[in-house]
Amino acid sequence: MNDEEKAVKLFNGVTNVGDDLIEEAEMMQKRKKTTAWRWALVAACLCAVLLGTAGAAVYQARVPRLEPNIDGSGRFDGYMVTGKLSTYPMKRFSNAFLEAGETGTGMVTREFSTFDEVRAYLGESIPCVWAKGWDGDYTVMLYHDERQKIWGSDVMSRSPDDRVTIRLRMLTENYPKMDEQCYGLYGGGPDAVMERLESYQMPNGCVAETFTIDYTAVEGTQFSTCISFFIKDGNMYKVSVDGELADPARLWPEVRAILDSFQ
Repeated sequence: MNDEEKAVKLFNGVTNVGDDLIEEAEMMQKRKKTTAWRWALVAACLCAVLLGTAGAAVYQARVPRLEPNIDGSGRFDGYMVTGKLSTYPMKRFSNAFLEAGETGTGMVTREFSTFDEVRAYLGESIPCVWAKGWDGDYTVMLYHDERQKIWGSDVMSRSPDDRVTIRLRMLTENYPKMDEQCYGLYGGGPDAVMERLESYQMPNGCVAETFTIDYTAVEGTQFSTCISFFIKDGNMYKVSVDGELADPARLWPEVRAILDSFQ
């Protein structure tokens, strides 16, 4: 007798139920509950796996990465950012930063002599680093959108000989929400020769993406540059070294030495 026949027999004989049938009915319910519980557990595990996989995919999609950009002719044309750079709530910035942002529109700049002064101006809770032993003054730029809201800030410094530039970009909560951000795309122009170098693992764990631009092919120009980008704490960093060289790859050791000095 199958389960359905037993259930019908129990229903029809409700006024004359024997102990054997009661025991058999209890066993049926236990088996059904056990089977249901097992299937529920399997379903829960499967759901957790699927959610975990989807969550990992979403996380990977949001992690900011530097990707090489290829133009319509198949030519390497610098790097762009995919994923999500960090965006900071305005309340995390210092009062001095917020007050400076309220004094103007477009771009507002402030000058500093040390990186400690820069950190204090930005706010101690804003994560940022700089090249150790760097010698140069700093300019902090605040950018406003059409609503006069601060959407981002750059910290820039040049070496005393004006050959080396370090730049840090941070975004605020007012930065436009997009599925894919596209900051960091630098092209050399149609007559410049661009070459992508290998990715470089920095001592602090970041990965730097580098390319060179040779402008010496442009008439009347004896100039080349080597540029590296890396992302740390969701912020974008750029290090560039300029020189009057026909072989800009020779500038890479200088760039690498600066990258190695970031903590």
